[in-house]
Amino acid sequence: MIKVIIKKPFKPAEVTEIDGQLKTMQKIVGGHIEAIPYPKPKGMQNIIVWCNEEGKLMQLMPNIFFPEINDVLVGTIFITGTEDDGGNLIGLNDEQIEFLLPDLEGRVQLLTHRFIAAISIKEKK
Repeated sequence: MIKVIIKKPFKPAEVTEIDGQLKTMQKIVGGHIEAIPYPKPKGMQNIIVWCNEEGKLMQLMPNIFFPEINDVLVGTIFITGTEDDGGNLIGLNDEQIEFLLPDLEGRVQLLTHRFIAAISIKEKK
């Protein structure tokens, strides 16, 4: 079992454990998985965000915003460490979790502000 953070749209992030198997990962995101490196803050590396590869095509709900890559991740996501030498996923450590929980909340707020601004611009036209 590995320690991960699961973040559903419009819900707080939760720390939990999963078995790291492909079927489990696909069940969490609701389809094929896509790995995205988490933007690397100082001293915090080797973090991967997993999302539904076809989430935007499926019109899943927005979840968090990554201004570093100017992208919104949609649907349920989960976050792990990278892989060990044997190709097995590594769980998050306590330091990574301490960083990620408030960082994810900040990214939700960025998403909210982005959509409010987009609606405001549309209404002015």
